[in-house]
Amino acid sequence: MKLTFDAKGRDVKMGIADEELLVLNIARRYAMHGEPNIYRSENELAKQLTAEVPLGDLGKAVAVIGLEQHDGSPLQFVGAFAQFYVGPGTIGIGYQPEMTGYPNSVDGYFVIATDFDLTDSIRLQADYSSRNDWEGGYTAYWRATWIEDYVGTPFNIKQHINSALTINGVHQVKLRLMQDTNDDFRYWLDGSYKIDDYRVGINYRNWAFAGRDKYDGDPADASVLELYGKYEAGPNLTAFYRTDGSFGFICEIGFW
Repeated sequence: MKLTFDAKGRDVKMGIADEELLVLNIARRYAMHGEPNIYRSENELAKQLTAEVPLGDLGKAVAVIGLEQHDGSPLQFVGAFAQFYVGPGTIGIGYQPEMTGYPNSVDGYFVIATDFDLTDSIRLQADYSSRNDWEGGYTAYWRATWIEDYVGTPFNIKQHINSALTINGVHQVKLRLMQDTNDDFRYWLDGSYKIDDYRVGINYRNWAFAGRDKYDGDPADASVLELYGKYEAGPNLTAFYRTDGSFGFICEIGFW
């Protein structure tokens, strides 16, 4: 067993890398303003313990425990997931229970995450989330950087599927499919190609981020096409242009 203690909480994730649908972290409940400002505020400690248990040839199980509840009493089950080896891939099943009494409370939900090498050159990943906070859905945030300030999707999600098909580690197609609380389907389709250390791609979504004054009507009725290029060796460099008139250059540098 591997035990990890975090005095400020730490994201423990399951699913497609950088796009995980299950993100467990007690600190997210303490945050005063929700995502993307997930960090705790004021004097809340958000102490967290993560236990990872290997299951031999079967896979592994991970549990996240908050060591201090919002009212000061000890121990709060934040969530858990198990990943199992099945043939040429893995199937993960995760759960976050209902958590109330925090500045950001959530309803209980489960996530299924799959990752299979269909052949030596074809990899298929697909994740599903049932999150639907108290039948009112939830607002999602993506690509929020210091360059852009998104207030979130202009609709609330009640079901969410995310998938990625990778061929030879070079060609990649991604599809996000979301059902909102009005039973409309929103999607995010992305195709890209890798050339040495560079990746170029095109992205289309049938909605816009809320809070943009470039749209005369509801951003949920808009659509945006994006062209982008990335340098993926060393610091992650991205340049993009979108048909909503926005463009930019992003540099992400990690420190260890």
